[in-house]
Formats: sequence, C-alpha cells, structure tokens
Amino acid sequence: MDNEIGLVKCRGYLDSKVPEGRAFMKSTGLHRLWFFILIAAVAAFVAGCQRAQTAQGPNIILITIDTLRADRLGAYGNAAGLTPAIDELARDGVVFERATTVMGTTWPAHTSMLTGLYPRRHGVRKNGHALSENTTTIAELLSRAGYATGSFVSYRGMHYNCGLDRGFDAASDRDSGPLEAPSIRDGRAVTDLAVDWVESLAGDDRPAFLWMHLFEPHTPYEPNRYTERLLDGRALPAVYADGLTAEELNGIGLAVLQRPEELAVMHALYDAEVQLADQYVGELIDTLARAGRLDNSVVIVTSDHGQGLGDERVLAHGPVLTEAVLHVPMIVRDFRNGSTSRIADNVSVVDLAPTLMQLALGLPMPEVDGRSLTDYLNGSPSGDAERDTFAEVALRENLVGRDWYDPDALAVYADGLKFIFEHDEFRVFDPTSIPSAAAEIVGDPQSEALAAYLGSVAESYLAGEVESRDAELSDADIEALRSLGYLQ
Repeated sequence: MDNEIGLVKCRGYLDSKVPEGRAFMKSTGLHRLWFFILIAAVAAFVAGCQRAQTAQGPNIILITIDTLRADRLGAYGNAAGLTPAIDELARDGVVFERATTVMGTTWPAHTSMLTGLYPRRHGVRKNGHALSENTTTIAELLSRAGYATGSFVSYRGMHYNCGLDRGFDAASDRDSGPLEAPSIRDGRAVTDLAVDWVESLAGDDRPAFLWMHLFEPHTPYEPNRYTERLLDGRALPAVYADGLTAEELNGIGLAVLQRPEELAVMHALYDAEVQLADQYVGELIDTLARAGRLDNSVVIVTSDHGQGLGDERVLAHGPVLTEAVLHVPMIVRDFRNGSTSRIADNVSVVDLAPTLMQLALGLPMPEVDGRSLTDYLNGSPSGDAERDTFAEVALRENLVGRDWYDPDALAVYADGLKFIFEHDEFRVFDPTSIPSAAAEIVGDPQSEALAAYLGSVAESYLAGEVESRDAELSDADIEALRSLGYLQ
C-alpha cells in the first residue's frame, strides 16, 4: 500500500471520530447490573415463546474448523481445490472477506463466538480458563426458546473444562470420561456424532442449533488420504511420519524456516488436514439434506484462528497478532434464500452470537460487544459498517518477562487499516498486503492526535477486563495443553 494513501486513510479515520474517542467498554458495576437484567428479560421472553408454541426459526448450523487459514479456501482465492464443500456453500452465500478472530487461541475464541463478548469481557483469556456461570451463551437462549440444541467438539475440554456445553441438550463431553480418553477427538468421530444427532431428530418439528467443531488443521499434522497427492513427490521427513506435534514444532520451528523444502512439506501436511476437514463438512451437509432440514437451514463456516506457516516468521499460533493467525474465513449460506455477496467490511467472530440471535428469534442480544450481521445477509448493510473490531493476545504466564511478549498487546481493525498496540507503542498496517514488505505504513500517521485517540480506544478496551477463573484441570488436561503447545 502506498504510504501517502495510508496516511490519508489514517487522517480520515481520525476525522471521523469525536476528539475524546468513543467509550468502547462499559465496565462499571451499574452497566453489568443492567446487562444481567436485560439477559434475564430476554430469557423470560424466549421462555414465554417456547410455552406458546414451538420455535419457528431456521435450523442454525455452526461449523468451526480449528486453525483454518482463510487463504486455504477457494472462496478466498486458493486454486488448489482443497475445500470443494465449503466453496459450494460460499458460491451461493455471503463471504466475509475481512473477518477476524478475537484471539489466536481456541477456548477464548469459541467463547466469544457463543457469548458475543470479547475475551476480557467473558474472562476466558487462555485455554484453561472456565466461563463464568453469570455469562449467558447463545445456546442457552435458543434452548429456552424451543430449539433442539446439540454440540459435538474435537477439543473435549471446551465442554467439561471451559463450560461451553451449557445450553446444549446433547453435548459430546459433559465430563472428561475415562482416564485413557484422548483430549482430542478426531474429525471422523465428531462428524459421526453430529450426523447421528441430526438423524435422531426425525419427527421432531423443533428447529435445531448444531455446533460441530473439527480440529484437523491443528497440530499434530498427521498424514491422511490426501497427503501423498499434496506432497507431489516430496519426501516426508521421519519426524513427521507419525504426526508433527506442537511441542515438536516449537523445537524445530526456527530451523524449518531456513529449510524451504521442509517448510513446503509442512504446508502440504497442513493442506491435507484442511481437505479432510472439508470432507467432513460435506458429509454433514449431505446428512442435513437427507433429513429434510437443509432447505430451512443457515449454515455458518468459520474458524477460531488461523496458523502461522512461516508468515512473518511465525509457525503455529497463540500469543501473536499476525494476520495469518487473526484473519479467519467466515461464510454464511442461508438455504432459505439466494442472497449472495462478498463483504469487505470489518467483522469479527464476536458478531456471531448476536447474528444467531437475530436469525433465530428476531431479537437483539443485549449488552454484547458484537453486532448482528443479518443486514449483510439480507443485502442491506447497516450504517455502522465501519465499526472497529479488536483482537488481543492469550494470557500466557510462562511468557511474562520475555522481551517480545506483551499481555496487553492489542490489534484494532478500523477504516481498512490494522493498528497494533504493543509495549506502549503502536504501528499501522494494511492488513490486505500482509505479510508483504509493503504491509507496514511507515511515517507519521497524524502522530499526536491519532496516537491520543487510538490510545484512548485501547485503554477503554483493556479497562473492561473481568476476573478470569481457572478451570479444574486434571493431570491429563494439563498434559493435553502441553502437547498442543499451550504450556511449556
């Protein structure tokens, strides 16, 4: 991006804001009291709807594919044909080109999807935190309104540790199960559970809310039926033969960046996992069609975060604010109509819960950080299309004290630009050209005035923090976090 154009955009962004900056976070006790009162009122309303008649909204199918980069989908320009099922949804749906996550970590990002709150507002700031009982999820609201609700996840701890099974009539993991049960369920098993649940609803006239979570593109990178074709004759190093874990990746990461051929192998393994996840998406869509539910369904495909594969010298994800990690796919296919569009405005996974609320019940979700995206789905975007979105880093106690880690680091997406606040400084980027050398906008972006305004936005966001609560983790849970790279 040309630096002069970038500076003009920075100035335009500043001019569009009131001098003192808008108060983003409502952190007083009085606002929290009103939040709980409003949630109680909505819950009472939807419970009344349930008593009066069965809910009449569409089936809502939320598919989250862990660690899925947007640039692996044909809908986002990839020509390798890795995701035919998802691309078919995109062709007749709405593609959000600039969707971002709230954090490059699984539990916090999914909690934001299901609550409409940023991590500092719902308190789940790392894998290992538990959701407060005082925070209401979209599943709870839809269940009270008469929806059949089912959740089937790969990362089992999101249910029994984090508490994201709340509100689901059927959930894959109410407790940890046998000691020998693996922490991660493979996509084949998750898809079978979801398919069985959809088929069990035969004769049930309630609309369904289904959340299916797949883990395939996350480490460990394990060879599968698609790997050989994608390797294209490259030899598979012995260390990768049984699946490359996050621990192993942390150990060899810097060396791999210096070996282009080995990095290409890692890309091939990752792409094969993406293709396998897409296969499971297609199987679920076929099941919905056979069950007679697809024509009245809204299907959403997104990810909790992406993955660094050498971009900006990052391998993996977690406490970073790089675009390979924060930019995620978001595709919405409403089978009730033929609305198709591509949206370039800033949106976030935090917008999902209020969007689902509006789709299902025609109601706003009170006092949340996200906004409903239904106007985009109907072809009539609202006046706040340029609303800012935010992303923060995971809370990682083991990294405190390292020069590169700032637990208060924050990314703000606004007016087509990305502002990163880190170590009491901020930088400006064009997110569409990252990781190219032209990504960072150098120069003085209306220095003092813009810095003061953006600083107030960042301070308001950081001031909205609620107390986090550690989940009760067994030795097996802790070992799972370590194997997945979240503990060292």
